[in-house]
Amino acid sequence: MIMKFIIAEDKLKKVKEFMYDYIYKLFEENDRGELSHTFGPDPDDYLNDENENYFIFYFGDYDDNDTAFEWTDKNSCEGKCPKIFLDNKLKSELDITFGEGFWHDSFKSYLMKHYDKTFNSIANLFGESENYQIPDDDDVFDDDNVDTWV
Repeated sequence: MIMKFIIAEDKLKKVKEFMYDYIYKLFEENDRGELSHTFGPDPDDYLNDENENYFIFYFGDYDDNDTAFEWTDKNSCEGKCPKIFLDNKLKSELDITFGEGFWHDSFKSYLMKHYDKTFNSIANLFGESENYQIPDDDDVFDDDNVDTWV
């Protein structure tokens, strides 16, 4: 038996606001330190460590090696770009808390509001065991593709 739930638009908006608030607190109000960012290395010029197409977002001091995620645009990655390489633990926490992929729009909103960045795909930061392409909104919220909502 397939169960389908219809969520009113105002309820969906509240869910998305909750996800946004959760993501904000995960990155901005945590015990790991302030989220900062710096340019990443330029793969075409190893002497230049300021690649404007690649940013590393990290907690605390850069030397602590506590990377939250890395962002790259279409000029420096393969696949559907711009792209986020998210820390495996953070990605797992978001997938477990909200369901795989349902938090992506809220994460996009957070990045756009605070860092003027967006993305089209997400991969694991350490290892490419998963390369999740973000589906179009029409695919995610199509009644044929969604069986249950939390």
